[in-house]
Amino acid sequence: MVPLAITALAAFLSAVGITELTRRIVLSREVLAHPNERSSHSVPTPTAGGIGIVIPVAVACFIWLPGDSLRLSVVLASVSVALVSLLDDVVEVRQSVRLVVHLLASGACVVIGLGMGGLTAVLVILAFAWSLNLYNFMDGIDGMAASQALAFGVGAMLFVPSDSSVFPILAAIAAGSAGFLLFNWAPARIFMGDVGAGFLGLTIAAIAAVLAVSDELPLVVSLVLLSVFWVDASYTLGVRILTGQRFTEAHRSHLYQIAARRFGHGRTVGVFWAYFLCWLAPCAWLADRFAPWQYVVLGTAIVPLLIACVFARAGRASASAAIDD
Repeated sequence: MVPLAITALAAFLSAVGITELTRRIVLSREVLAHPNERSSHSVPTPTAGGIGIVIPVAVACFIWLPGDSLRLSVVLASVSVALVSLLDDVVEVRQSVRLVVHLLASGACVVIGLGMGGLTAVLVILAFAWSLNLYNFMDGIDGMAASQALAFGVGAMLFVPSDSSVFPILAAIAAGSAGFLLFNWAPARIFMGDVGAGFLGLTIAAIAAVLAVSDELPLVVSLVLLSVFWVDASYTLGVRILTGQRFTEAHRSHLYQIAARRFGHGRTVGVFWAYFLCWLAPCAWLADRFAPWQYVVLGTAIVPLLIACVFARAGRASASAAIDD
């Protein structure tokens, strides 16, 4: 337990120190996210703070992931995504370039790291790329993206054997996200930016896959723990496609964005935590404990999210029209 405690403490302190250093640098260079009709903030705010999560988690992956192929592919792929995303935070990178990098990075993790091939590999690569991008979509209000990473890290640690090689990585994800949250809780002093969101989206997908392949944590349990993000993003995108909107354009019609405009960022993230602790965590336990019923549990877990999306009209053009007060 001592190495685990050291890993978690190092990740937390690194996240705090690196985030503060990043905040000072981007303020001096005026690397700010400026409010526009598509954003959910009202004042220019420093961005790229996700570097504070990237560094400790990447180091933990390099130390603890088993096997050279898996270790190198996941670390190099996720860091490559982070670097391209960091460049996009500073100077806009063409969408086609980002997409190519996302697919190549996902492919490296799946084919080289996990050793998959054929149709299975294609489907998992697409799933990884979707996880990477949906994390970007869902990083739109103070504290949300870091809260999901923290919730996944802590939640998975409850079910994964403590002697698992992935256990310290989960601790690093949780501790690094907690350290960053000190700066990102509403009102945020710095944003995560694409550098952190893209990195977390790919890394969490890779860790969930490793745990599933090694039979240390069923994939359904990870899906339950992460359901707020993938349900909101998938439902909203589906509605936008079906209603003929330009779904590649930025918008403010995700469920969490609608909630933030009505209740504020802090309360919305507070609702996320209440929903996670009171509903998703128990559902994850049921899915882990009663394997034959895991898909029924997964469906049950996401029903309230789907109902909320329907009633909030997530994905509808009208839901994106309101401007923050």
